[in-house]
Amino acid sequence: MRFELFICPKCKENLFQKGGSLICRNNHCYDIAKEGYVNLMLANDKHSLNPGDNDDMVASRDMFLNQNHYSNLVKSVSDVISKYKKTILLDAGCGTGYYTSIIKKNIENACVYGIDISKKAVKVAAKKDKDISFAVSSVFATPLKDNTFDAIISIFSPLAFDEFDRVLREDGIVVCVYPGEKHLIELKKIIYGDETILNDKSVSSDKFKSVEKLSVQGYMDLDNDDIFNLVRMTPYFYTTPKEKLDNLNCVSTLSIQYDFIIEVLKKN
Repeated sequence: MRFELFICPKCKENLFQKGGSLICRNNHCYDIAKEGYVNLMLANDKHSLNPGDNDDMVASRDMFLNQNHYSNLVKSVSDVISKYKKTILLDAGCGTGYYTSIIKKNIENACVYGIDISKKAVKVAAKKDKDISFAVSSVFATPLKDNTFDAIISIFSPLAFDEFDRVLREDGIVVCVYPGEKHLIELKKIIYGDETILNDKSVSSDKFKSVEKLSVQGYMDLDNDDIFNLVRMTPYFYTTPKEKLDNLNCVSTLSIQYDFIIEVLKKN
């Protein structure tokens, strides 16, 4: 059953599929969308009317990632999961499902779930692979059974360690991906000049310990469409003054570094 690991977000009871809906024993009902996902996001878990990435960010992210500029990253994440022999996977913050769908193909006999706060992104993700169980949900209030997953994937997403601790098996792992210092440095220099902002992401939790860390680096050659989509899928587009973004108008092609850190965590 595709949705067997989901629980009712209202009463925490198990959900059962009946026709085109998921229903718990208290008769809370959640319709399965035609794309194949289910919306398990409660109104009081939302911080806005349409939380998560907006339509433009989702479209730009999908177009950029589908060009496979980050193929080395998704291969490296798949290799890590295979190394630890994990097959029941949760992509916590799955976005448009690019990484989710490829990781499922790369991991033999994988059972994969994906959740994201953006309904638009989940709708796109659900179209990529009908065998992945997708739901609209916050990573901080996951409608998932306790002690279920043996790997949680978090790629550029918030790290909800309390929830990860709850839904992860005792021998499970969390695979975090975050940008290294040189990530997109050429793009940042064009936008910000001498005020270039370095990434300061770090992983810290009293519930988990780091057991492995590796770097994935390389270059990608981008055309104007790629550059446009890359900028629009990042916070830079929404937090940077227009006059700085205008510095990209004269750039038709660009060779840009990618610099990812993959960190593997286990429970303390």
